[in-house]
This record gives sequence, C-alpha cells and structure tokens, in this order.
Amino acid sequence: MRPLSPDDVVPRLRGDVLIADAPAGMGGELVDIKPNGGDVMHLHAFELSLARMLDGRRRAQEVVDRAVQLGLPLGLPSLDGFIRELEDRSLVARGPGGASPWQVRATWSAAERALFQAALKSARQGQVIEARRALDQLLLTSPRNADARMLRASLDEQSTRAFRDAFLASERAWLQDSAPTRAELKAVRPSFGPLAVLLALAGSLLVGFFVPFPRVVNAPAVLKPAAVIDVEAPRNAEVRSVAVAEHQRVEGGDVLYTDTRGEVHAPFAGTVTDVRVSKGQPTQLGQTAVTIEDQSRLNMVVRLTGSGASAVRAGQTATLTLGDKSVKATLDSVHGSEAHAFIDNRNGEVEPGNATADIEVAPASLYQRLR
Repeated sequence: MRPLSPDDVVPRLRGDVLIADAPAGMGGELVDIKPNGGDVMHLHAFELSLARMLDGRRRAQEVVDRAVQLGLPLGLPSLDGFIRELEDRSLVARGPGGASPWQVRATWSAAERALFQAALKSARQGQVIEARRALDQLLLTSPRNADARMLRASLDEQSTRAFRDAFLASERAWLQDSAPTRAELKAVRPSFGPLAVLLALAGSLLVGFFVPFPRVVNAPAVLKPAAVIDVEAPRNAEVRSVAVAEHQRVEGGDVLYTDTRGEVHAPFAGTVTDVRVSKGQPTQLGQTAVTIEDQSRLNMVVRLTGSGASAVRAGQTATLTLGDKSVKATLDSVHGSEAHAFIDNRNGEVEPGNATADIEVAPASLYQRLR
C-alpha cells in the first residue's frame, strides 16, 4: 500500500462505533470504544479528536493542519500510521456516506472556539500560564462553558509531560509494523500486552512520584495605588470653576479648581478619581474637594489559599492577569496568607482592581508535596 499523500482524501470512522464520554482534559486520558458486535478497545482522547476529523471528505493535509492547531504535533507519516491502525481494528467505514458515531456538539461562537483551541494547544505544549490566561479570558464571557472549566481544573491536577508521553507512545505504535506492539488501539483480550502496559505505567508513576515538576500557584490578587490623597479645601470660599474631571491625569502643580480667593493645585502627579466640588458650591476649610491617586506605582496584594500557599516565597515571580493585559512582578514579602509586591506602572499599562496571579514556585515531586 502506497504512503498517504497530502491530497489523499481520508476515510471515515464506522457509524456503529459506541464511544464512552471522553474525559475533559488535555487528551492523554483513555476512552472506551466498542464497534457493534466487537470487543471493547481503548483510545486516548486526543486519538478520538483525530478520528473525528476523519469524515471521508477532508484531504490528509487538512487533517494534519487542524491537528497542529490543537497542539498535536502530527505529520503525514503519523496520520498514515494512525489510519492503518484503525483499518487493522476494522474501525474504518467502507464506501461513501453512512451514519456518524459522533453526538451533536454544543454551538460555540468563533471567539470561544479560538480561545479554547489556543488554551488546549498551549496546555499540550507545556505552556501552562498561557493556557490558564486563555481559559480565564474565555470564562469571563462564558462562565458556564463546561469544557473550559474542566480543562482549567485539570491544569492544576495533571502534568503536561503525561500528555506528551502518551502522544509519543501512541505515535511510535502507529508507525510500527508489528501488530503485537500496537498497545494503544489493541482490543482487550488475554495477552502479555496489558501486563507490559501496567508495568510501564507503574514505572512512570514511580518516576513521577520522586521527580520534581515545575509548579505554578494560582491565587486572586488586588492592585492598589501606592499613594492616595484627599486634597482638602484650604479655606472657606465659593467655587468659581473646576478644571479637572474623574479619571483625568494631572501633574504636580496643575490647577484643580478656582474659588473666590484663588487657585487650588494638585500636590503631586496622579489620576483624579473623585471630584466633590462644583461651580457655585461653597467650600469649608478642611473638606475633601478632590481625590488623587498615584497609579505610577501599584501595590499588589495576593491572597494565598490552598496547599500551594506554603511554597510561595519572597523573590519569586508572579504573572498578573487583568482582562486581556498581563504584567510580571517580583514578590517583595510574604506574610501568612498574603504576598506583597510593588509594580512600576509609570507607562500606565494596568489599572487598579482585581487580578489573577500565577506564581512560579520551586519545583517539587509528588513525594515532596505529600510530606
């Protein structure tokens, strides 16, 4: 049989295949499938994603390109081997048309799908922070998106290395000619294959128990201006004109308002957040007239909770996400359940408010985490 070429049309999966619900995660999980009248077989969830692309209409290169968009480093030889595996297990349909084994998916907007695919690709490539950022942005607009919520939770529990190992093992099996070594798609029947898989799994778990893995602690954070001052009326007078408005940037010495006895100036540069005087209003000595915040330097407070809080130390790097913006900061101090840092915001990149902090803590093995 000749090798698969880019312009070849791929076959399609049999319509009578029964598929268990695929677990929500990066795709390394095993899923049970069963052809009508056949034995139960196992596929990884990412293999099901590939099988879904086999619709009898797409060209091989289209399937490869779509797989890469989802973080699956697939090439034509690997796709060819995967299709041959399906054919060996009688999972490929013969002839055009026929029923589909896939359930109808929920309708997503283009933006939702793009963010989820970006998160999935980043997670599969080991870029955990980028994956979380994309999922958090998706959940801001679609908080009930179950797939996004479950993928977000799985990032805290699963290692991206486990997915990469599962993909590479499957790819090697697709490209081998010897049927007994094709463990990923092998039907469940008495053989030494399951024992070898169990031994390999036990070895991986043993290594994973003692080998340190990078960790990121996720926690809510608040950004506050480093300085806030209430400018008080310096005398009893009547306001003639107001020169500023809320959210306006002022420099030290700028006129804030003018009363019947002169001008009142800004004591320092900052952003006006509250104006309590208006034209024609009488003012009394000491009353708050204008509030100014110095947002060029922000104080970050991170609320630490959960098992990862004990691993947070001063000097570690935190990536703060506020909507579609992010900024890095170095933790200055950690006291109990709070971590603090100052952020240089002279360029006005971020504004005060609630944020999400991803703190890169020291790598630790499962054994160290359970001690």
